[in-house]
Amino acid sequence: MKKHPKKSNVALVVLTHVACKRAKELDDKVQDKSKQAEKENQINWWKYSGLTIATSLLLAACSAGDIDKQIELEQEK
Repeated sequence: MKKHPKKSNVALVVLTHVACKRAKELDDKVQDKSKQAEKENQINWWKYSGLTIATSLLLAACSAGDIDKQIELEQEK
């Protein structure tokens, strides 16, 4: 049974796109919670700052993935 690299690539791109969209939504929520916690001078604001760093790294990885896809598409042309 032969694998279809194009099909698996498309599936990966779709999954990555969905994951990145979710990461962006999560990042927005975390930013809001973090700002709210800072305003209220809550002790647990550090919890949100950790999440902010994690989501930022995830979004950076998503951006890098988008650039890779663009380069790949250009090379195929």
